[in-house]
Amino acid sequence: MLHHPARCDTLGIVLRPAGAYALLARPLGDLGPGRLDARDVLPGIDVLAARCAGMPRVRDRFAAVARWIRSRLADARAPDPAIASASG
Repeated sequence: MLHHPARCDTLGIVLRPAGAYALLARPLGDLGPGRLDARDVLPGIDVLAARCAGMPRVRDRFAAVARWIRSRLADARAPDPAIASASG
C-alpha cells in the first residue's frame, strides 16, 4: 500500500538546452539520459524547496524560484552563441 501526504505540491521547470547548460554549469551530455532529480545536480535546491514549502501562496513560491534561478544565472557562463542559437 502506498502512503502519501494529504497534500503534495509540485513545481516543475522546463529549460531549453542553453538555459539548462547555464543553470547546471556543466554540459548536458555529462548528465546522462532520462530524467534527473534536481537534488543530484543543483546544489542548494533543498534549501529553496524548504523555503517554498513554508510559503502559503503559490505566487510567492514562483517568485522565490524565479529569484533563485536569476541569481544562479547571473554568475553562469554563457554557452557559445552559435550553439545557443542552434539549440533553440
